[in-house]
Amino acid sequence: MKRLAAILLALALLAAACGGGDDDSGDVDTGSGDDDSGDEDTADADSTDDDGDSADDDGDSDGADEAAGGGDATGDGGGSAEQELSDQLDLPACPAGAHLDVDGVVEIDFWHPYTALTEEAMEDLAAGFNASQDKIIVNVQAQGSYGELLAKYRESISFDDLPAVAIADTGAFRDMVDSGTVLPAQSCVEADDFDLSAIDEQVRAFYSIDGALYPAQMNVSTPVLYYNRDHFEAAGLDPDSPPTTLAEVRDAAQAIKDAGIAETPVSLLMQGWFVETWLTGAGVALVNADNGRAGNATEATFDGPEALELYTLLADMNDAGLIVAFSNTPGQVSHYFAVATPGVASMIIETSTASTTVSGVLGGTANLAELVEQSGTGETDLDINIDVAPLPGLNEAGRIFMSGGAYYMTDNGTDAEKAAAWEFMKYISGVDQQKIIHLKGSYLPTNAAVLNDAEVQAVWQNDAAGQWLATAYAQLGRIDTDFPGPAIGPFTEQREIFSGSLEELLLGGGDPAAILAEASADLNEALSDYADANF
Repeated sequence: MKRLAAILLALALLAAACGGGDDDSGDVDTGSGDDDSGDEDTADADSTDDDGDSADDDGDSDGADEAAGGGDATGDGGGSAEQELSDQLDLPACPAGAHLDVDGVVEIDFWHPYTALTEEAMEDLAAGFNASQDKIIVNVQAQGSYGELLAKYRESISFDDLPAVAIADTGAFRDMVDSGTVLPAQSCVEADDFDLSAIDEQVRAFYSIDGALYPAQMNVSTPVLYYNRDHFEAAGLDPDSPPTTLAEVRDAAQAIKDAGIAETPVSLLMQGWFVETWLTGAGVALVNADNGRAGNATEATFDGPEALELYTLLADMNDAGLIVAFSNTPGQVSHYFAVATPGVASMIIETSTASTTVSGVLGGTANLAELVEQSGTGETDLDINIDVAPLPGLNEAGRIFMSGGAYYMTDNGTDAEKAAAWEFMKYISGVDQQKIIHLKGSYLPTNAAVLNDAEVQAVWQNDAAGQWLATAYAQLGRIDTDFPGPAIGPFTEQREIFSGSLEELLLGGGDPAAILAEASADLNEALSDYADANF
């Protein structure tokens, strides 16, 4: 490594872009290209066109449905059953087309939690939509991190001052459903006879309760393993056969450490959603009530043999000096720096949205060079041979819990504003718009037609970060649609509980069984408090 100062600068810039300690707060540098920032074809650009997207009838239910006990996720949709679903579940009505009945222009606000190039992608989407028609204006408003946005959203409910569209963290799914403030996409799908069949079935399954889709679009990411190929080769490991389980990660880390290549081969940011991911991938329900999908959960259920195996394995790796652990504090980037520093670490688990950032910071891409040149610090000729593999799990690789965020329409505006929000959501579903979200925002495509686009294919085949995103996308196909992951109301508290348990395990040296028992008790208390608060 040549210029660590350059890395530190880039990471500082990344920290400024990251805001909050949520799973993926939208920070992306992009080596995958700024593709068509705002371009759209005629079909997709038409705000009244309903041919852009896809998603089944598997979303969320509203607060009334949840009060009645909710239901479980179902992925099948279409046909007459889909036509009747919003009435069956008594979902709020969608006034599709109402924006055409008012004089003048309808203005709506759009909240998002992103910075850097992902923020630019959101602005490009709104600018393209605004230019595509003359009836609706979308005002884009950045709200910091996912956590900051959700906090402001909750505060704004009492003032009846919500935006027309807001992007909330994947984990906030149940929270948004229970708020009673969301206009379900399912209602608009049926009112507008809109075809949602192209959104990945696995993505639809996560956002579904009783077969009804709640968010109208999603920004999807998955966690992956970034690893140093040169370190693997130097330790006698095959870089083309990366670890597929956490036990194999431990063995690879021990080989790298024994060879004197890296002192602490695994860099781990102690984020609670990693625990969610590993347990979900092993088929473990975190809570009762069908993992929170058959009404609000009342009891934690994760404290079983799989969780004990996970925590014991992490503790053993830590005791053997194989892990360098970092607290999940807002703007944390030290876990990147550990992999960029010679002799410190060789592997890191991170979200796929970090692909272009990792490519820039660790590989010395042009985007990083531009950042450093702008700051006047000099060289960026870093050269670290990083690759990406599916996330190693307890039993196999690629069994993940989907992360990212979702676009929710709110139900507190005028009919014209609700209709305008739906038009914007349809527009975002188009292929060209999905390309912007993918190639500039580094989120994975939800419209399958994007996969056939020549530019996307070229990026996936020829660009390192693009190849990594392709690996991340392939994991979506491994999600069990009957078990897509938990829907937990107090998700912020739940993630803090898991993050804290990892810190107690890896920094405090606590007993795995005792730590899990404490985490289970804490989650039970959070579930009880959430039920008492009634959102």
